[in-house]
Amino acid sequence: MKFTIKRILIFFMVALMPTTRATAQTECYEWSSLPFGGAGFVSGVITCPQEANVVYARTDVGGAYRWDAEEEAWQPITDFLGPDKVGLMGVESLAIDPSSPNKVYMYCGTSYWNGGLSAILCSEDYGQTWQQLATVTEFFDV
Repeated sequence: MKFTIKRILIFFMVALMPTTRATAQTECYEWSSLPFGGAGFVSGVITCPQEANVVYARTDVGGAYRWDAEEEAWQPITDFLGPDKVGLMGVESLAIDPSSPNKVYMYCGTSYWNGGLSAILCSEDYGQTWQQLATVTEFFDV
């Protein structure tokens, strides 16, 4: 019997093929938000002078985050935005009300998403829930 390279390769390919069937994964995977580390950049970190451990970060296209001192992790506070408002993930500015540290304001909007939609958002519970105070639906070049 003549051993050619082709026959040897076929022999090893067949010999190395898995003979057991893969079993289905029985564990459920829990999806969650990712920590910092994607594209874009953090464009500002805002600290509260009136209350310890109240810290926010704003990003150019990735939304806003609040520092959770107990978990030692950044918690996303703009994940509620759907595809029709994805442009609001570009947070231009974020401010903490000096008389009420629980009250936070954001000016959001990215000119190249959602027709240039921009808005002013307000939260009275450290960014847990938001109310849209004002809306701009078109982007204007000056």
